[in-house]
This record gives sequence, C-alpha cells and structure tokens, in this order.
Amino acid sequence: MDILDFKDNYLIYSNRGTLSKVSYEDLLVVESDKPFVCFYLKETKFFIQCSLVLVAKSLKNYFVQINRQVIVNMKYVECIVFEQASYWVKMKTGVMYRISERREKKVRNSFRLYA
Repeated sequence: MDILDFKDNYLIYSNRGTLSKVSYEDLLVVESDKPFVCFYLKETKFFIQCSLVLVAKSLKNYFVQINRQVIVNMKYVECIVFEQASYWVKMKTGVMYRISERREKKVRNSFRLYA
C-alpha cells in the first residue's frame, strides 16, 4: 500500500517498502501517468498510486498545475516561452512542459510571484 502524507514543510512517502521524507524544496515536478503519479525530485523520482487532484490540493501555493497531467514547482521554472503556437514552461533542468490555454494566465501570474 502506497503512503503519501503532506506535512507543513515536507512530504512522507513509501517507495519499495521504504518510508522516506522529502522537503518541498526538493520536489521539481509532479506528473500524472494513470493510475500512478510520478514525483520528480532533484536526485531521483518515485511513483505513488493516487490522483493528481489529491496532490494538487495538498501542495504549497508555489506548485502550479499547468495542464491536466503536470504540476510544477515555480521556483524551478527558468522561463515561459512561446513556441509551436503554445506557451511552454522551461524548467531549470532544461525540460519543457506545455501550458494548457485555460491555465496560461494563472501560470504567468504565478511565475511573476514565485520564480
């Protein structure tokens, strides 16, 4: 059984039988790959069977859902670019994620607040 518990400054999760603790500062991206959610950390990643909606409600304000499948930590966003007729979030790691049209305004405002 997967464990995912959100605390004030960190989250606790189970991964392959090990119970671990990680600071929100180390969490870069949360990505849905139904029925799992993948948490990308600075050094590693882990999967938990849960819903992205639950995760989105539990994370701090500087985590912003940019489309149906991706939540990013705005503190790790390098820039927002317009390419291929869409806006994209470019992470400091170089990975890019497309922003859905209906979330563009919120993502751009969040970038101004938290990046």
